Amino acid sequence: MRDWQRAQEIVREWEANDRRDVKPERKMLEDAWADYRADMQARKLLRETMRKYKTLESQMVDFAARHGLRFLDEFTLADVGKFRSEWTDGQRSSGKKLERLRTFFSFDQKRKWIPENPASDLKAPKNHPLPYIAVHA
Repeated sequence: MRDWQRAQEIVREWEANDRRDVKPERKMLEDAWADYRADMQARKLLRETMRKYKTLESQMVDFAARHGLRFLDEFTLADVGKFRSEWTDGQRSSGKKLERLRTFFSFDQKRKWIPENPASDLKAPKNHPLPYIAVHA
């Protein structure tokens, strides 16, 4: 570049972009769950709802430890699929648990701890209602 002033403007733009592109600190799984529990308490969710999230948390932390996952951004669609495949819940309970998992990752995504929700593309289990049997009196 021959124009010194224009060259300095370009350098300033590059420097400003470098400052804006600073990546946030990676969030550890346990820390994300602690923040999520605090948010649930602030929203005054029912004790039973919080208990279900606590169960999901302990299962997820156990899964992560067994698979060497420490940070939220390490979870991929394949990882959450493997995690779900370990659930022994029925269809309805498994579907509800998947909703809770998606909600947890959505919370993390909105705080910019992860770029996308890895659970959003998991399909819910098929819910086969019991057949209706008419009883004649």
